[in-house]
Amino acid sequence: MDTNNQAVKYMMPKMVLRREGNDLTSHFVTAMEPYADGANPRIENIEKLAPDQASEGAIAVKVTYGDITDIIVSLPDSNQEFIVDDITLKGKMGMIRLKDGEVQDMYLVGGTSLKKGNVAITDEGPVNGTIMGVKRQAAGDSKNAFITEASVPDDALGNTIVITHPNGKTHGYRIKSVDIEDGNTVIEIDHMDPGFSMDEDGESKMEFFPFTKWIGATTFRIENLKQLND
Repeated sequence: MDTNNQAVKYMMPKMVLRREGNDLTSHFVTAMEPYADGANPRIENIEKLAPDQASEGAIAVKVTYGDITDIIVSLPDSNQEFIVDDITLKGKMGMIRLKDGEVQDMYLVGGTSLKKGNVAITDEGPVNGTIMGVKRQAAGDSKNAFITEASVPDDALGNTIVITHPNGKTHGYRIKSVDIEDGNTVIEIDHMDPGFSMDEDGESKMEFFPFTKWIGATTFRIENLKQLND
């Protein structure tokens, strides 16, 4: 039985930052760097970048340590374009690693392009679609899976499929395999029950507490990941 009795042996400093006022628009960024007891943290400086073009809620930070600079960009809307200096992102997240000012690596998540200067990576972007049916081994099916008419690439294996229920609640599952059955795409999930079922009319319900029922479309999204040095 877990009594959490080990937690009292360790201490992690905490800080609460609050802004008060009318009609505030605040962006809070937290950087957490783990390091061993007796060691020193590596991060020397964190700077928020002022974008030249950005949608509401977009944010970019520059993290510096030694001769390394990491530029991390996060967007709430992957369809919008973000521009800061010579960096352009069309996606959900981008990370650029510089060494002595030169690009060493780049990561693009949930998007189609990330560019810094004359170095760029492009990809097909995330996969979106509607869930038509659910397979559950607990209900006698051969696998735990989701059925959709959307095309899902083979390189989605190992990625996470995020299911959005009609009420906006989401659940994530690791993708084990992608197959075509009867003209539809079957996305098998790894070592996990879907947790909900769906009838022929598309209505769905949770099979466990609190046994929520939904009426409406159940959708999914699979973020793509592209690395410069793939």
